[in-house]
Amino acid sequence: MKWDLRRFAVGIMLLFAAATSWWFLRNVEQPESRARLTAETQRKPDYYMENFHATVMDAGGERKYTLEAQMMQHYPHDHTVHLIKPRFVQFKAGRPTINGWADVGWYDNVAKELILSGNVKIIQKRDPSSRGSETTTTKLRVLLQ
Repeated sequence: MKWDLRRFAVGIMLLFAAATSWWFLRNVEQPESRARLTAETQRKPDYYMENFHATVMDAGGERKYTLEAQMMQHYPHDHTVHLIKPRFVQFKAGRPTINGWADVGWYDNVAKELILSGNVKIIQKRDPSSRGSETTTTKLRVLLQ
């Protein structure tokens, strides 16, 4: 009878250990997954930069465009970037550069487009094949390719 009581006690302890392990796995989150879920569900930026500057190059190593802003905030839930006082310069081979700036901007890294809002100004310089242009508006969509 002692032997059966010992087996019963060991069985109860193993059952308790299994139940405790199951409870921990179900109810205790990993810190990094909790931080990721919090940022995504609350739609808060996961990082930001002041005096942001980025240069994008093509496959041949030539500049495609530069993008600057006083403040840049990255949002992980939709992979967008919000910009305060953005400025961009777009370069195309054999064509004059295009400069633009605005009060605020929104950049979608998937679509490679920049939405500018509030006091938007775009200037394309003059060259032998073009008279140049200057555009002022309140909202503009720029495809950065």
